[in-house]
Amino acid sequence: MKKLLRCIIETHLAVFLVVSVSPPLLWASSITETHDWEIVARLTGPAGSDSINPTWDVGIGGTDLGFSVNHNGKAYYLFGDTFASDAGAGSGGPDWRKNVMAYSTDFEPSDGITFDGWITRPNGTATQVITPGTAPVTYIPTGGVSVGDNLYVWYMHVSDWNEWTLSHAGLGRWSEGDSQFTIVPDYQFSNPNGGAYSAGHGSQGYGNFGMVAASYRNPLENTSDPHIYLWGTPGGREGGVKLARVLPEQIEDLSAYEYFTGESAGTPQWGSGETSGVKLVDSGVGEMSVMYNEALREWTMMSISGGPAPDIEVRHAENPWGPWSAPKTVVDFADAPGGIYSPYMNPLLVEGGGRTVYFTMSLWDPYDVYLAKATFDIDFETRWDAALSSAAFDANWSHGLPTDEHRTLVDNGGTIRVSAATVMREMVIGSDVSLGGAVQVSPSGSLTIGGGGVVLSRTSTSEAELVVAGGRLEIQADANGAGDMIVGERGPATFTLTAGETRLAGNLTSAVFGSHATIEHSGGTLEAKELLLGGEGQSDYALSSGGVLTARGLMVLARQAGGESTFTQTAGEVALSTASAVPSRIGLVIGERGSAQYTISDGTLDVPGVVWIAGQGGSQGELAIEGGAVRVGGDLVVGQQGQGVLTQSDGTLQVDGRLRVGNGRLEVTGGDLTVGSYQQDTGSTLEFGIGVVEGGDVTVLSTAVLGGDLSLRLLDDHLPSAGESHTLLDAGADLLGAFENIASGDRLETLDGQGSFLVHYGANSPYGADRLVLDAFEIAGLRSDYNGDGLVDAADYTVWRDSFGDPVSRPYDGADGDGNGEIDQADYAIWATNFGASADSDPAHAVPEPSALVVGVAMLLALQVKQR
Repeated sequence: MKKLLRCIIETHLAVFLVVSVSPPLLWASSITETHDWEIVARLTGPAGSDSINPTWDVGIGGTDLGFSVNHNGKAYYLFGDTFASDAGAGSGGPDWRKNVMAYSTDFEPSDGITFDGWITRPNGTATQVITPGTAPVTYIPTGGVSVGDNLYVWYMHVSDWNEWTLSHAGLGRWSEGDSQFTIVPDYQFSNPNGGAYSAGHGSQGYGNFGMVAASYRNPLENTSDPHIYLWGTPGGREGGVKLARVLPEQIEDLSAYEYFTGESAGTPQWGSGETSGVKLVDSGVGEMSVMYNEALREWTMMSISGGPAPDIEVRHAENPWGPWSAPKTVVDFADAPGGIYSPYMNPLLVEGGGRTVYFTMSLWDPYDVYLAKATFDIDFETRWDAALSSAAFDANWSHGLPTDEHRTLVDNGGTIRVSAATVMREMVIGSDVSLGGAVQVSPSGSLTIGGGGVVLSRTSTSEAELVVAGGRLEIQADANGAGDMIVGERGPATFTLTAGETRLAGNLTSAVFGSHATIEHSGGTLEAKELLLGGEGQSDYALSSGGVLTARGLMVLARQAGGESTFTQTAGEVALSTASAVPSRIGLVIGERGSAQYTISDGTLDVPGVVWIAGQGGSQGELAIEGGAVRVGGDLVVGQQGQGVLTQSDGTLQVDGRLRVGNGRLEVTGGDLTVGSYQQDTGSTLEFGIGVVEGGDVTVLSTAVLGGDLSLRLLDDHLPSAGESHTLLDAGADLLGAFENIASGDRLETLDGQGSFLVHYGANSPYGADRLVLDAFEIAGLRSDYNGDGLVDAADYTVWRDSFGDPVSRPYDGADGDGNGEIDQADYAIWATNFGASADSDPAHAVPEPSALVVGVAMLLALQVKQR
């Protein structure tokens, strides 16, 4: 197994240097959290310790550092001051060696790292491998890199530990079979002002490469850059970071090194001489390691912070030169008894591509090296704009990035056309750029969002469009069961669904149509746990053709105060099921806090639970049924706390529970309305329309309780005849209560003032106690002013006589005084009763008794009738 793994690693390293792929998208990632750090194993220690390696067999009881360099299938571990025991950190302990080196083919870190061997002295104990030939306090390795058959290691030449003063930093070269590193001549990072340089000097910009971390670029960066990059800090743990680079073949020529001096138009600039470099991180970095994290798709820098109680921290950056993020704490000093320092990562010692990172670290007490690990929570963003073609998206949109963990941003006029199976964690269309963007799912495509949800128009200045023209859009739930689609979070947005399936799969998922949202749903299905329409602005949903809208829970219109929402259904199906199938649960709210209108002219609306029209105080809501079929399994409340209106002009409305008219108005002008029970509260209005065609009525299967007002409206210029009767409400059981504005047996004028009906209900009604009935319509004004001159006189008799026996086109036309549709004897009697009345008088009391003229006219009438 070890040999097989070694072959894999060697192949990986070879490919690492030569692979180049197409240019990347505009993307960014970040470490949002670090957690679950723990010590995996103790790697060094004296006899009797819990070290997994018998380092006492090679004369090592105490040591520190332990950074590793991958070279020709092995990892070489470089240690600092080493002693035969773990009791004395610092110089002067037993069998002191200033540095030692082990090697290992163990790249499975979950149970620790087992060393294969050490570079040893003739007596079998670990030997000092870097000896520059001068006599400072010590020489400590700080970083290394593999170049061909050679392993290069940088070391710091420590003159004084008290101020961590370095005389210089040098470079050693080693190859297989060597017992010592060869010191590269004429190679010293030194203080440009002469003499030694220290942490203090480094903070002033001097000697910033006393301690070095090194790496090649990673092929996932999509670059052919062959340079080795060096990140350097001065001696100590308080300095900042500078960056240098060199070609591998020139690594021993210090004059060939280039130093990062800043960026110009996004391009890094390089200068000669260490002092020309600028700092990537200002201060507070010590004993760092740097590697490219393939899970994060960015560079990571792990180090200890400054101060007497340093933490282990991690930073990240898209490029070697940055910009580097603010640090995240990986290990708190207080959580690691014994004092922590020297955290060193290795790009091959990771899990999940780098989500879990293993690193060596040192403790002061006991003075030894340990293997630890920590997990990073990673957040990805890929930005797609107009400069990137949709064809590239379909072909290889992620460029090797872990798609199911990605946040995709579509901005600056960019358009994504999904024509194949595509996965991402989160999608934001219109995140922070005024032009916004668009995403289109074609019939052959499928787009799966893995728990992060979809947002359209995150800012007020952006515009966004999502089109599902077939295929499938699925938004999966996160660990808590949530995963929303928010259309128009703050700016204008359009969601168009013409075919295919859009499904929000979680237990807590909501389709939220916020401020300035427009939804055109003409085909396909949309399913979510909840459907929430309406933010602070105007939101409109149009359902037509073969569209199907399903909520497994609640549907709310105008959920925010000040917002306006319209839902227009001209066809299709709306089904609110599962959770709202319990009749006592709220299934639909039309106007929760704002103003909302739901209009249905065809199709079906099925709500197994309760419907509220105008839910909260200050809200306004209206359900207008102009056709189609509406079923409510629970109660329907018109005006729960706000101002509610229910109108029905056609179609069917079935309420299995109670229809309650609370703080609102019920208008019935057509269609069929059947309810389980009926309740009308004080202050509400029940309004019926009377037309040529029999208008709608209310069928109550059980008890009806009257209250509030009754109002009547004539439809389509219809004037009822005196003989018409209309049953407005028919209760299957008791009809209780009374209207506030009209008692049974009294006459109620229509809203347009053209006439009045007698209203009958309750115990004294001739039509039965369980019915609300209108009859005996009476037109307003002078009923027998047949010529319309404002006076009932002989001229009106002439009109009656000349048209006697003729039908009329509508009641009360001409001399049809009783409104029965023809001119007959009854119309004469009405004329006679009102003879002498004028428009300025009360027709009912103008002429108490017929005058002699009327009697004479009556005799004349008899003769004329005989002659006919």
